[in-house]
Amino acid sequence: MANKPNKVANPFEGAVVQVVSESTKTAKFALPVEQLSIIDSALEGFFEADSMVFDAKTIMRKSAGGIAKVLGIAPTYAHWMGVRDVTIGRMMAMKSSMSEETAKTYWEKVIGGALKAEFQLEKPKSVSASAEKKRLQREAEAKKYEKFTDSQLLEKAKECANKLYEVGLAKFKAEIKRRDKDNNTELVEACKVVRGEIVSRLRGVLNLELLEEIRDMLPEVVIKAE
Repeated sequence: MANKPNKVANPFEGAVVQVVSESTKTAKFALPVEQLSIIDSALEGFFEADSMVFDAKTIMRKSAGGIAKVLGIAPTYAHWMGVRDVTIGRMMAMKSSMSEETAKTYWEKVIGGALKAEFQLEKPKSVSASAEKKRLQREAEAKKYEKFTDSQLLEKAKECANKLYEVGLAKFKAEIKRRDKDNNTELVEACKVVRGEIVSRLRGVLNLELLEEIRDMLPEVVIKAE
């Protein structure tokens, strides 16, 4: 059976929360009391729908909406698994005959299925510690290059090229390319609009001489290698 809820202080929100463990061994995740009541109401709906023949889908949808509200629009893997663990604990507390394995299966098949069908919510992919470490390193390095002015970036790139330091050159060139892309974003979008208007206007033109004259005014097509 699950542990009975224990009240602890949440260091982040300063509110009283209940900690409900997935099993009798550990308590890994905490939610505000109001969210626990939402989960309880949702579970009551799921359990009620299980015993019904008619209108079960309506109750399932409403119950899944409660869990979805606690999960949020784009939950992280840690938050998803935390809500899952709490919900499993609540299930076992509400139904003394439900084992931990049965509760886990209920979450995956019934609740998880309803979340996916009704709200397109699925368990996010987990992020390994090494992947998260690399992401933070890339962000830190990017911030380092952001401090350089455009002219300083060019000078640094030239220095790396003169010293045949290919790794450093690649990093400075990547930052220059990123800035060029950011600076040209509005221009690219404006060009798309004008290009679309030109295509629309020329679609019904059957004057070959006019079309050839327009073609000759345009730059040559650049064919990129595959």
